[in-house]
Amino acid sequence: MSHPVNRFLAASLAFLLGGVVTPTGPRKPDFQGDWTNETQTVLERIGETETLTAEETAAYVTHARQPWRGELFSERDLDVIRINGRARSSILIDPPNGRIPSRTEAGKKRLAEIAARRATFGEFDHPETRPLSERCLVSFGSNAGPPMLPNYYYNNNYTIVQSKDHIMILTEMNHDARIIP
Repeated sequence: MSHPVNRFLAASLAFLLGGVVTPTGPRKPDFQGDWTNETQTVLERIGETETLTAEETAAYVTHARQPWRGELFSERDLDVIRINGRARSSILIDPPNGRIPSRTEAGKKRLAEIAARRATFGEFDHPETRPLSERCLVSFGSNAGPPMLPNYYYNNNYTIVQSKDHIMILTEMNHDARIIP
């Protein structure tokens, strides 16, 4: 059986290309099932190289197996992202340096406006000043997306249900459901 991440990537590519032509005719890929995006690979590249050495990969695996986490929250062979068999040093592959680009001036201005508006209220004055995750409206991390990033330690699982015209993605963390036409 192929690795779940590889099956997901193959199905995603086939979907983007409009389906798959088989000997019995065209078919849409079947995404339905249980998936995970668990990894110990960091979002942004720390060093300069896009891949990890065998020693660095072993250090990630050793860290993931620390006794305080144990085997309960980790699955074997999912500790680092591998592309073409090479362990990646970051989740980001574009831009090529593996780092989040700097904010634009417009983005910085928008964040400053949001902070200024929030500062007019006390921290507990009303629910709108509290984070959405604290109000149990969205996941406690970035699992539900977009983008659907790993939570690193637990609850990185998804159940995908597919109908003729829609896909529903249910995240384990906080049970967020996305319905995509």
